[in-house]
Amino acid sequence: MTTKKQGAALFPVLFGLISLLFIGIMIYVYRASRQANPVMLDEQGRQKQAHHS
Repeated sequence: MTTKKQGAALFPVLFGLISLLFIGIMIYVYRASRQANPVMLDEQGRQKQAHHS
């Protein structure tokens, strides 16, 4: 294979690995944010009441 064809064959593999890494990071951040259970504060720093619909 020539150098140009090797580079063309490497691109989909590299793109797939980067995509999997990105998806993995997004899943990790989602899970961490769900466990954090943040508290919303108003302008004076008091805890806001939760509005459940």
